[in-house]
Amino acid sequence: MSTLPTGPGSGPGSGLLTGTPLAGRVAVVSRASSGIGAATATRLAELGASCPTSPPRPGTAGPPT
Repeated sequence: MSTLPTGPGSGPGSGLLTGTPLAGRVAVVSRASSGIGAATATRLAELGASCPTSPPRPGTAGPPT
């Protein structure tokens, strides 16, 4: 007999059983416009998290062109 996890993040709507364990959560990733920050934000979004983003500041390094 298997048991389901209990505790924060495991209740109804948590996405635990639908493949989106971060559904309904917000993930803030700094420097998410490129590199490892972008990869991290993408993966968190794939797992169901909402990842708000903003464009890079003027004069800062962005993605390579």
